[in-house]
Amino acid sequence: MIICGNPGDDLMSTTIKVLPLDLPGTFTLTYDAGVKLWEENTKGTGDKILASSYSSVDAIPKSFYTEGIEVGSNDITLTYRYDSGLNNNRVIGSETLRADVVWLKAEQYEVQRVIYENDENIIFTVVGLPSDYSCQWDLDGEGNHGNSNWLKTTNPTITAKYSQAPNGVGNIHLPENADNRRKEYEVSVKLTGDFVLPLMFDKIRVTQAGYHGTPVATTEEGRRDELASWGTVAADEMPDSGKFSAENMDGLYGTDFDGRGNSVVQYAANGIWSFFVGPVSGKCMSDKEDNGQWKTYGVMISSEPYDLGLKKEDLLIIVQHELRHVQQNVWANTSDSIWNILSTAGTSTSEEGFTLGHYSSFCELDAYFMELKNFIELDASWKYLSDDYNGKDTIKVFLEELSAARSAAMILETVEVSTVAVTFLDTIYLEIPFIEMKKGGYDYYCKAW
Repeated sequence: MIICGNPGDDLMSTTIKVLPLDLPGTFTLTYDAGVKLWEENTKGTGDKILASSYSSVDAIPKSFYTEGIEVGSNDITLTYRYDSGLNNNRVIGSETLRADVVWLKAEQYEVQRVIYENDENIIFTVVGLPSDYSCQWDLDGEGNHGNSNWLKTTNPTITAKYSQAPNGVGNIHLPENADNRRKEYEVSVKLTGDFVLPLMFDKIRVTQAGYHGTPVATTEEGRRDELASWGTVAADEMPDSGKFSAENMDGLYGTDFDGRGNSVVQYAANGIWSFFVGPVSGKCMSDKEDNGQWKTYGVMISSEPYDLGLKKEDLLIIVQHELRHVQQNVWANTSDSIWNILSTAGTSTSEEGFTLGHYSSFCELDAYFMELKNFIELDASWKYLSDDYNGKDTIKVFLEELSAARSAAMILETVEVSTVAVTFLDTIYLEIPFIEMKKGGYDYYCKAW
C-alpha cells in the first residue's frame, strides 16, 4: 500500500523486484485512472509508463513514481503470463499494489479561502481517506503531530479556530502582533505509516483579530504633506504636471488645491474619492489632446479614504493604483509601448457618458492587478483587500476587470491589438500572486482562458 498526496506534491517511489531473473514469459503493468505512473520523479518530463507488455524480467522498470490524480483507492497490478505453446499465454500470477490518493484541504463557510478569518471555525479534511487510517494533526505548523489528545483522531476531519484564546481543544493561539497583519500556518497531518500529508498549497493565511498598520495623517496640512511625499515618479513617467494646477482644476477644488511640493499626488478635501485627472477638468478620466497625445496631469485624493479609517499601508495602495494610470498614459505616448497599441483598442461609453474605450478595461485591470501585488510588497492589510470599502472588494473587482478585459480582447478589430491584448492578459494571469486563485473551489477562483 502506498499513499499519494495533494496534486503537485512529490511523487511516490515504488520498487519492482521479480525473481528469478531468467523467468520466461511476458509481464504487463496496469493501473487505475486515478493515478499516473512515471519513470522519473520529475513530473511531466519523464515518459509515462504505459500499460504494455514487457518481454523479459530485465525489461521491466526497476522502479516507478506514482502521481495521484483523483482521490480514492487505485490498483497498480503487475501480471505474469507464460505461453508454453499449449496453454494460450495463460496468466501464471499477479501482484497488486493499492495506491490511496488523498488530499488535505481547509474550508471556512463551506469554501476554500485565499485567507481565513480570525476566531471562526476552519474545517480540515483528508479527502478520500479510507477507514483503516488514523490521523495525527499539526495545525500550528510546528511539526509536532498529535501533541495533544484532541489532535489524534480516526476521523478524517477536524475543526479548529485561530484566535487570541490560549491553545486548547478546538483552538490554536494566534497572538496579536502589530507588525504582522496576518499569519501563515503550514498545516499537515501524519497518517498511518508515518506519511505526512501537507495542506493543499502548503499553508493557510489567517487574519489578525485587530486592524494593524501605521496611522495616517489626521490634519489637512498633514494630509497634504503625506500625499505629496508619495508623488515622485521617474522622469520618463512624468505627466504634463505643469497643467496640474488650481487654474486648470477649473475651480472644482477651489482653494483646496495648492500643488504641494510640485508632486503629482495632491490632497483635495472636497474632492470625490480618488482618481487621476486629465485635460477634461473635474472628470475622473484622461483624454487626448488635439495632437493625439494622451495626457494625465496627476492624482487627486479626497478626504473619503481618510474617513474610512484606513492605515497608511492601505492608503498607499490607493495612491499607487492612481499613479499606475498616470504611468499608463505616459507609456501610451511611446510608439513601441504595449500601452500605445492598447490605446487604439476602440471606444465604448460609460454610464456617466464618458468615452472611455476598451483601453480603459486594460488600464483598470492593470491598476487592480498592481493592488494585488502591492498587497504583499507594501505589507497592506487583508481588511483593505477583501472588505467592502466604498462598495468594493478589491479581489472581486480585479476578477470583474479581468473578465471585462478578456471580453474586450475578443472583439478587437485588428490582429495587432488583439495579439498584444491577449499576451498582456496571459501575463496578468500567470503573475497573480495568490496561487489559490487559480484553483477551482476557492472563494476567489480565476480560471485560465
